[in-house]
Amino acid sequence: MRGIHEFIIEVKEPLVHKQKLGNTEIYIDPFFDQTRHTNRIGKVISSPIALDTDIDVGDEVLIVHTVLMSQIYRGQRADSIYLLDKERGYYRLENSLIIMYRKNHKSIWKCNDINVMVTPIKAKKSDYKIGDLILPDNFYNTKIECNTHGYLKQYGIVTFLNKDIEKQGVNIGDTIFFTAYSDYEFRVDGQILYCMDNRDILAVIQ
Repeated sequence: MRGIHEFIIEVKEPLVHKQKLGNTEIYIDPFFDQTRHTNRIGKVISSPIALDTDIDVGDEVLIVHTVLMSQIYRGQRADSIYLLDKERGYYRLENSLIIMYRKNHKSIWKCNDINVMVTPIKAKKSDYKIGDLILPDNFYNTKIECNTHGYLKQYGIVTFLNKDIEKQGVNIGDTIFFTAYSDYEFRVDGQILYCMDNRDILAVIQ
């Protein structure tokens, strides 16, 4: 089977039912928080006929988690509208729902479409200092605007990027300033990354 405008992606375990804490493995209810307990990595079964893409059959893809989330409809839990074949774990996805792709788990991720992945910058103690006054970590600092995780708001380091933004002079390792509330958080290979698109990057910090 091959879609005209959509990829077919295999996700064998869309919800994470267990998690490791140190040496202990615990079982969790993924429906309690589907945002945190969805498996966002799938495998390409087929690519769209009408789309010219660098994503090949067999590639691993990082997808938007809402694709996998079930819905409550008339008081009952219903499968995702993107689910194509429940037994085989097949989902239909348009190109914009694929964030990154790679050949296998040993390969380097590449951003799809206009997506950019940014590593947040942890605030330093000096960032909480105004003159001789040192502010507590949880204090809302209007000068630096640190969020609740202790990262600098609207600043990050480009970790993975797409070809279009690279042509505009943005490179991996650049520190950038991005638009407010554009930092869509992902956890990829144990690392916290912010997903945004080309339009969210306002400046490269020299």
